Amino acid sequence: MQLQISTDYAIRIIYYLVNHPDDLPTATVIAEQMGITYPFFIKVANKLKHSGLICAIQGRNGGYYLDHPGEKISLYDIISAMEGDIKINRCLHDDNYCSRGAAMHCSVHDALLDVQNELIGRLSDVYMSEL
Repeated sequence: MQLQISTDYAIRIIYYLVNHPDDLPTATVIAEQMGITYPFFIKVANKLKHSGLICAIQGRNGGYYLDHPGEKISLYDIISAMEGDIKINRCLHDDNYCSRGAAMHCSVHDALLDVQNELIGRLSDVYMSEL
């Protein structure tokens, strides 16, 4: 499993905003500081706005800010906003699909579920204000 580049950029954007709480930086400023092209920044920022993690003020004196304090935004919040829920194997989706029909009584399923829950738990315990 590897995070998409857009998720990496989303983490960078939130990181920047956490570390500049009294500013209202523009898209250009954040993109330049975080090494993101402007068009890609806009795409990622729109997804973060839609997920409720950041807000934007339009206009000449506008910019971006966090919708929640950094102490309440975890890595998991950002990853799930960008990539959806973490499911490390097909059988762990809500429908428990298994080509053998064994998802509910399979030791591999159970082991992968434990790993998935551990991963989600660890990511949920890392808040952006701590980075």
